[in-house]
Amino acid sequence: MEKVMKKKLLVIVLLYLLMCVATWTIAGQGEMKRTDPETSATSAIQAALPRPLARLDGLDRIYFQHVGRPAEVLNAPTTVASFLPELLRLTDLSRETAHATSLPDGLSVRDFHLPLDSRESDLWIRQIVYADHPRIVKLWWGLYDRGQRSDVWYFIPDPSQTENKVLSNYEIVDVLRAGNGAVALRIQGSMFRPQGAWSVMGKVLTISTSDAGLVFSRVCNAFGFFQGYDSRIDISTERELKGRFEERTFIAVPERVLRECKFRDPQMDENWKFSWEELEGTALCITKKPGVKTTFRALDEPSFIERGARSRQ
Repeated sequence: MEKVMKKKLLVIVLLYLLMCVATWTIAGQGEMKRTDPETSATSAIQAALPRPLARLDGLDRIYFQHVGRPAEVLNAPTTVASFLPELLRLTDLSRETAHATSLPDGLSVRDFHLPLDSRESDLWIRQIVYADHPRIVKLWWGLYDRGQRSDVWYFIPDPSQTENKVLSNYEIVDVLRAGNGAVALRIQGSMFRPQGAWSVMGKVLTISTSDAGLVFSRVCNAFGFFQGYDSRIDISTERELKGRFEERTFIAVPERVLRECKFRDPQMDENWKFSWEELEGTALCITKKPGVKTTFRALDEPSFIERGARSRQ
């Protein structure tokens, strides 16, 4: 019995010594520094608390409407809201169209992973495109963090919602790394109007990281094809060059130049489909020809598709 008591006492002493050692940390050149128990407790509590949901902000600058916030009721049609639940299993997120067999006509759902090294867990944007009108497409982007819905944004190219600007339908093509912890959303834009006028374009939206999550930074109008009612075709490209954007525009591109650069008319070619690489290559080929007009804008100067733009691009 006495031996048992001695063993228990020894264990208690050892535990006490271990606890004492755990409260000291090495600081400087071999000096010992006492760790504040209150500070240690606070740090432990903070580490145990759930991390706030990442937010997505700033899209109102390009005429998106903020229709959903974390833990709030989503302002969207019932059909759309059913594909933007508050909780999503990560296994339900996919780069392909979701629930393809059960989607209503004209509605598509795609999920895009955001390759951000700074986040502890995956962030996704769920995109819903609803083409319930002959030429106007409705668009929703919902940010998901750890399977939880955060912010939801809605866009429709309705002049009454865009300061009377004639904008295009948008749709994410893919998402790429952009450096400095940012991501680039490559956006397909298009609008086909009655009597033959149309536009097809590619835009790059840079989304930067902040303490709260993500924020829209700037837009680059990578390429654009525009045909008016007079059948004239104008083509432009834009790139970041020496700390500013350089835009090159060819007004009324001749048929010969269109053929040389393998231009395909989206209304005349039955096999035409949007291809970023093909369209960008054609636009770059054309805007390197003689007769191009070159203009510049600062990186923080709004583009035409942003609020506050002074003139059309």
